[in-house]
Amino acid sequence: MKDGIQNHPIELWCGDKFYSKTFPPGTEFPDNTTPEERAKCYWDTRPKERGGQRIIENTHGCKGNTIAMVEGINLGTEMFDLLIICPKWFDTYWFEQPSMTALRGQQFEVKKKHISEIGRQLATTLIHELSHSRVLLDKRRTYDIIGEKSAYGFKEVYFHAKNNPNNALRNAADSPVQAMYLEGYNWSTGFNEAMFEEAPLKNTLRG
Repeated sequence: MKDGIQNHPIELWCGDKFYSKTFPPGTEFPDNTTPEERAKCYWDTRPKERGGQRIIENTHGCKGNTIAMVEGINLGTEMFDLLIICPKWFDTYWFEQPSMTALRGQQFEVKKKHISEIGRQLATTLIHELSHSRVLLDKRRTYDIIGEKSAYGFKEVYFHAKNNPNNALRNAADSPVQAMYLEGYNWSTGFNEAMFEEAPLKNTLRG
């Protein structure tokens, strides 16, 4: 990281209504663009000085199961990330779980809490999306790598770790981030096991 995440420029949007299917008169599409390809294009209505006023090709936007996305914008003199949190995230997950800070202060009965029960958190969603950032991390950025069925969840994290550790390191999953934050337990099995004696954070208080 060149300047660290604390100085990383981010343009944050709650939704993608700036993507429009209405194009300005005289808009020229790239040569050899087929009608099918044009049908997948949108017009970015944001100001030109922020990387807008251009055709966005093949973007799915906040459709289907998409809850967030990030795009690196290179203006030549400035680079920043365009980070979008979709309405579906707020509709589905906003009231689902306590915050990560609140969860960190809780004590769970050993082996009774599974990391998949933590649910999606705004904090881990932001970390997940920024871990994809080419602007921030360049070659160290992560990807959504399909495992057994998808790229998400503890089962897929375990699948990658068992079958291809390199994919486990490069996959942007929320579960490891949650486990690191809730460090009072050993989550290696997915359940909140008692922390092993040699753990560096064994004596760290939760909260």
